[in-house]
Amino acid sequence: MKKSIIVLGVLVLSLGALSGCTAEEAAASPAPAEAPAQETVAEASQETTRIYPERKAEVTGLVQTIIGNEVTVGLYAAASANEGSSETNPEGVELTEEEKAAKQAENKAAGGGGAGAGASGTREVVLSGETLTLLIPVGTPVYQSSEATGEPVALEIIDISKGASVKIWLMEEEAPDLNLAEFVQVVD
Repeated sequence: MKKSIIVLGVLVLSLGALSGCTAEEAAASPAPAEAPAQETVAEASQETTRIYPERKAEVTGLVQTIIGNEVTVGLYAAASANEGSSETNPEGVELTEEEKAAKQAENKAAGGGGAGAGASGTREVVLSGETLTLLIPVGTPVYQSSEATGEPVALEIIDISKGASVKIWLMEEEAPDLNLAEFVQVVD
């Protein structure tokens, strides 16, 4: 009985000592910073635009075959690739904001002018007849824009299918004959 009381007393003292140490550590640690303010819509859109590389995609075309992580892409003809881009003119020069707005208005008018007609209208895609076979290393980011929100949605290599339109950025520091993908965007 005496031993039980002694063991119980030691247990209570040790728990008290441990809780006292924790209280000292909490008092010594700096106060937590203010909770971060909610980010604005502009900040959120900047975050999503940072997902895609800043340079232009080196490969644009339709997936002809995909076996494992080896992809064969039928390349778009130069006119077709420029036609689909609202960022550059046919000469490859970046458009000003006014030119971009005018081009969007022109595309809507050409698509029938209805709400969303320009976005959902079909456009003839011309392939150049050239193909390029490349590897998508495991862990390479693959994204597709969400139809509902327009936000990028992460995909896996297995989600890329034959006939999908893709933009592929190649690794810059690797030898050009290796054709290793750095980033893949599946285009709706």
